[in-house]
Amino acid sequence: MASIYRKKGGDIWYYGITYQGKRYQGTTKTTDKKSAQFIAESMQTDLAREKHNLPVLNKNINSFGDLFQDYLKNIINSSRTIQVKQWISIHFLPVFKDKDTTSITQSDIKNYQL
Repeated sequence: MASIYRKKGGDIWYYGITYQGKRYQGTTKTTDKKSAQFIAESMQTDLAREKHNLPVLNKNINSFGDLFQDYLKNIINSSRTIQVKQWISIHFLPVFKDKDTTSITQSDIKNYQL
C-alpha cells in the first residue's frame, strides 16, 4: 500500500511504498496532499507493472508544446483562467514548443528570461 507523509516542519509530501517485501520511498515534490497521494499510488502501480513485465502506462509526451497542450486539456480552472494561460503562452511557446522536455536546461530558461 502506498502511503504519504511529511517530514517534521516541512511542507513537501513524501511517499512510502512496500512492494513484495521491499521498501521504496522518495519525494512527491508537491505540497498538495491529494496530488501526493495520486503520485504515490501511480508509483505503486508502475512498480507492480514493472515487476510483472507489463508496460508502464505513461504518455510519451516529448515536446514541450505537446506537454503544454495536454496540461491545458487537463487543468480544472475557469474558462477565463485557461484563456489567460493560453494568452501568456504566446510568449514562451514559440521558444520551447518543439524542444524535448528532457533537454530543456536551466540555462535555456535563463536565456529566455533575458
